[in-house]
Amino acid sequence: MKKSLYTFILSASELLASGLSVRETFYTLSKIEEGDRTVKSTGKEICSSLEDGSSLSDSFAKCRSLRFPAFYCGLISAMEESGSVSEAFSFLREDAETSVKHGESVLAALVYPLFVILLAFASSLALCRFSSLFVMHESVNPLSGIIKGAVFLFVASALTLSFVFYCLSRNECLEACRIIHFLLLHGVPLARALKNAVLLCRDGSPVQKILAQSLLDLQSGEELSKALKPLHTCASMYMQFSQRTGNIASAFLHLSNLLKSEQKKKETVCLSLLQPLLIVTVAVYIIILLKEIVIPVLFSTLVI
Repeated sequence: MKKSLYTFILSASELLASGLSVRETFYTLSKIEEGDRTVKSTGKEICSSLEDGSSLSDSFAKCRSLRFPAFYCGLISAMEESGSVSEAFSFLREDAETSVKHGESVLAALVYPLFVILLAFASSLALCRFSSLFVMHESVNPLSGIIKGAVFLFVASALTLSFVFYCLSRNECLEACRIIHFLLLHGVPLARALKNAVLLCRDGSPVQKILAQSLLDLQSGEELSKALKPLHTCASMYMQFSQRTGNIASAFLHLSNLLKSEQKKKETVCLSLLQPLLIVTVAVYIIILLKEIVIPVLFSTLVI
């Protein structure tokens, strides 16, 4: 997440929570003299748009100083109708903080593997630089062995890092359930909540397609439990319970808690497998170098 976006949402949330009105909040942001200039220019632009009669969600959508995600505008629009703009910014602040913490955790998890991989590549470059020292016989071709080792290291590293990114990536289904639960709690209709969840997802992602289809199915008269069944294996069960109790929001709360638990398990497994994968990768790389360079050189020396 961009630093300016995070700072802006954090500042707006704090000002609204302190009791300032929407216009007073963005007027205050437009007068900030220190800190991020983008925050000040964004506050000024939104304040001007509000004075011209635009709604807060429209002001966010038209803002040029800072590009807001589409689901921000949709969430604010839905919460404007229920008169809970302050709660909307509290949710967006929590979402922004979660995004920042997630990015930091991914970066921390990648530091060690990147260090090991770069060290291995550095050793390959060093071997290439001094490859002539290993030429003891015509049959020994150290450069070929170094290239084979480097190619293997590149492929193995790409697969390992892809595995890490997949396991540590943010769970769109979890984020969608969280925003649906939040909106339902504040009286937003289910169809409107689903539309905001669709905006939250990446364009063309599987979760976005499922939610969009579920919305169409609901609008055509399909039961809630059947419409949302493709979202998760437990979604249908939770929706059936919620239909009996009349509390649909609780179904999305239970589903988001389940998804959060599954995500933590996946991250734990990923981090526990990361070090063994790196050890195996480096071990195979060393074996390739031994087979292609060291052993032939030793045999050449013995022959001589």
